[in-house]
Amino acid sequence: MRASAIAYWAPKEGSSDAEYEDAWQVLPATSDEVPGDWVGVAVADGATESLLAGQWATMMAGGFAEASAAACDRHLFAETALALSARWPGVVDSYIAERENAARPLRWFERPGIAKGAFATLLALQVYTDSTLPVRLGAQTQPGPPSVLGSWHSAAIGDTCLFHVRGGQLQVAFPLGESADFGTRPALLGSWDADEDVIVAHVRLADGAVAEGDDFFVCTDALAAWFLARAEEGGRPWETLRDVTDIGFAEWVSWARRAGGLRNDDVTLVHVDIW
Repeated sequence: MRASAIAYWAPKEGSSDAEYEDAWQVLPATSDEVPGDWVGVAVADGATESLLAGQWATMMAGGFAEASAAACDRHLFAETALALSARWPGVVDSYIAERENAARPLRWFERPGIAKGAFATLLALQVYTDSTLPVRLGAQTQPGPPSVLGSWHSAAIGDTCLFHVRGGQLQVAFPLGESADFGTRPALLGSWDADEDVIVAHVRLADGAVAEGDDFFVCTDALAAWFLARAEEGGRPWETLRDVTDIGFAEWVSWARRAGGLRNDDVTLVHVDIW
């Protein structure tokens, strides 16, 4: 696959890496050149107010990156979520046992949080390419639309967002399209969720074509809100994110927070570049 897939992340200002409660997974792997003809991305943002949010986000990111069909179908998305929820009691039992073994048993005020469960937003993205497509469509000898290489599919609950950029223009902002859409109560997937119909009702789907030169950016809410605000001002935030490096990302995040444009929250970015 003629693509790179790179992930960047940073915890809240003043928090340690261990306190980071977002999670991401890229399959087959993050790489400057992705092997095969597909890449699966899942990014989850654990709700800080819920206990074990980071663990739940990690489970969701891993499960949805592997479940490629869940990015295309609401019912398969719900089935994947329910399969992860079925594993949650074991996670809770292990956590309680670890606390007891460390002589730090659960306190009375923690038990309601455990009973309520953990929550997170999620966006899953699957990108597929077909090396024979440009041949079937004919070689391009004149300037025009880029060659179509395949397709992409995405499913989301909440305010983790996907931005699809082509030719220096924002093509798709999903599932939120304006910076004003971000609020304090996004839809969430819960670790104790058991109603398939409720999950199906909250899932949003999107899809499109993949072409040479496309960029896909998957961002958790603070970065997504910053992205859309800059775009609304006439800026080109995709150029900033496209040029960050693994070493420079955390430094850029700190600068953006001090400048007042980026809310202090855990930040995650996955960038898929088609070339």
